[in-house]
Amino acid sequence: MLNLVFLRFSKKPVKPNINHIYCFLSILLIFSLTGIKAQTRIIDSLLADIKTLNAESSLAGLDDTIRINTLINLSKEYVARRDYSKAIKYATISKIMAEKMVSALDISVSKNWLANAIQSIAYTLEMQESYAGALVQYKKELVLREELGDNYKTTICLNKIGEILSSQDKLDASMEYYYKALKLADALNSKEDLLTIYNNIGIVYDRQADFERSLEYYNKTLELSTAMRDTNAMGISYSNIGTVYAEQGKNKEAFIYFYKFLKFAQITGNKKNIAIAYLNISNIFDAEGNFKKSFEMQFNAMKIFEELGNRAELALINANIASTYIALAKSPENNSGKTFALNEARKYLNEALLLYQKIRQLEGIGQVYRDLSEVEKLAGNFEVSLANYRTYIQFRDSLMKLEDNEKRIRAEMNYEFDQKEAQSKLEQEQKQALAREESHRQKQIRNLFIIAFIFTLVLAIFIFRSNRHKQKANKIILQQKQEVEHQKVLVEEKQTQIISSINYAKRIQESILIAEEEMTVNLPDLFISYIPKDIVSGDFYWYSKQGDNSFIVVADCTGHGVPGAFLSMVGSTLLNEIIIHKKINDPAKIINALATSLATTLANKEKDELNTDGMDISICRLNHKTKKLSFVGANQSLYIVDEMGAKEIKPQISSINGIFAVDKTQKIEAVELILKENEMIYLTTDGYIDQIGGPNNKKFLSSRFEKLLAHIYSLSIDKQHYVLEETFEDWKGESKQIDDVLVIGFKV
Repeated sequence: MLNLVFLRFSKKPVKPNINHIYCFLSILLIFSLTGIKAQTRIIDSLLADIKTLNAESSLAGLDDTIRINTLINLSKEYVARRDYSKAIKYATISKIMAEKMVSALDISVSKNWLANAIQSIAYTLEMQESYAGALVQYKKELVLREELGDNYKTTICLNKIGEILSSQDKLDASMEYYYKALKLADALNSKEDLLTIYNNIGIVYDRQADFERSLEYYNKTLELSTAMRDTNAMGISYSNIGTVYAEQGKNKEAFIYFYKFLKFAQITGNKKNIAIAYLNISNIFDAEGNFKKSFEMQFNAMKIFEELGNRAELALINANIASTYIALAKSPENNSGKTFALNEARKYLNEALLLYQKIRQLEGIGQVYRDLSEVEKLAGNFEVSLANYRTYIQFRDSLMKLEDNEKRIRAEMNYEFDQKEAQSKLEQEQKQALAREESHRQKQIRNLFIIAFIFTLVLAIFIFRSNRHKQKANKIILQQKQEVEHQKVLVEEKQTQIISSINYAKRIQESILIAEEEMTVNLPDLFISYIPKDIVSGDFYWYSKQGDNSFIVVADCTGHGVPGAFLSMVGSTLLNEIIIHKKINDPAKIINALATSLATTLANKEKDELNTDGMDISICRLNHKTKKLSFVGANQSLYIVDEMGAKEIKPQISSINGIFAVDKTQKIEAVELILKENEMIYLTTDGYIDQIGGPNNKKFLSSRFEKLLAHIYSLSIDKQHYVLEETFEDWKGESKQIDDVLVIGFKV
């Protein structure tokens, strides 16, 4: 039985232009415990069992299942007490023990306990609101459940993944997992699972404003919960149906369903549901202009949410209260209290924004900015209002993907088609299974006779020859075995030495690279996205502050891994000599000096080897007083992004050998620009642009990179860094990283 369902409620407007605030809340089917003292007794008992069983050590036997089960139960008890560090500790120990058991006994029982241990880690991370980590663990569990053919637990895991994706606003992805779970639940005729999945699908349709389909699935949930006499699920269904009616402006119908939900919540004593019912009823009072009753309901709800301590719920109630104050400020009867209402709305919206940012709920963040825009507009602060509205548009657009409906419809069609096809194939598969079984039996009998004959013949020959060659053969075998073992030891020693050397090289390379914190002393609005392909990287960056000038260098040495890393360390050392010690500050002269120094350093290499070396590089000099930026590049462009879009500054040198193509007789001049306020500068190697991935397994390309920069440049530096790396990981998907990646962005 799935023990988690989701409840949705909305903020309805007094007038059509007041904002809607949406949120998902999980309602656990609570186990009956007698409070903290009872939990303490359970934990003490489990700790005693662990000590008795010596559960934190293992010889990887089947009797480990008792230890693993004890550790998992202990982890769950600590989750109930919100002691997540201890919960993770014991869940992780259970996973390590299960992995040992799988290594020693690669059987389904071992893998099942490994899946249980991973599920315990995922559940702890989910309760801790670490949704990204929980998603990774649930997907690992799913692989094991499918491998074991455990359709019941696979259904639960698929639904769990769908719920977390839904909480991260990835609605189409969540719908795919929900329909997979629904297909399995139908086949198993698991009513408890169907109850939860119907409700979750209804939530996604509701969020996509497909109210007809949402009501269809909410009513399925209500019908099934009524048949099962599940009062908790019935109450949730009433609330969700009321929400859909409220979103459509049918306040009378919505009030009826919300009131039914409140009665069910009070009967079952579920505090969270009581709070949600108060909030939903307050929204109806809002829509009818009864603000006094609305505030009464909302503050009742807030008091309960503060006791429960969930940040998503507290964010929602703060946003809802703010929306009511906005409606009050717009009311003609409240002209004298307009300023007070707007100040209160601002206060609660800022609190909601902080909470939504902590849990990274993009939809909530965007809608808070829309409400802040409305507040400032009513207060006459039109510039601030416009800025907030633009931020809202950015968040809204990031959630609107064209393929959403296409993927959802495909999931529905696949589900309906599979249902029809399964019935028609069932009889044919049964007949084929009987035929295959008979054919397999006949083949086994035939093969048994053949094997017996061959075995007898080989055995006779072996006995005849072994008496003559036994001693000689044993001697040769012993010598070969000793030689193989000796070679194995040598190979392992060499491998260990190589890996140790590479790791040491990594530490050297990391010590050469300047810390990002040192760069942000002079350039506070700066980020570095540095993603090596291997242990060490051929990409490197260099920075130095000389007087009023900051020098920023981004370079990509030939290849990646160890060869590129050593060339990068040579380049970094030479830049120290040229800029810091020789005081050369013209980027054009710097690149000439660097090309000459590299050629001198590598002069002892064979000509064919030298031709394979290369270094693509961007060199920038920024004068902090005049805001003048001077740029020279070899095979690397510089990107400037503002409200007009992204502009690419081409490199002066374009050759397969990069900086080694610099001609001493050719005069190179730096490109000079005066930077404007809010302009973003980006330097990048080719690793990001050349990455293979996406739906068609193609390169990311510079055109797509420019569009991405134009989309993110106005975000905060931290958000730009986050979106850039998330986009790279999404594009890469299951593909391998083909090159080192280095992107630096900054503004003055």
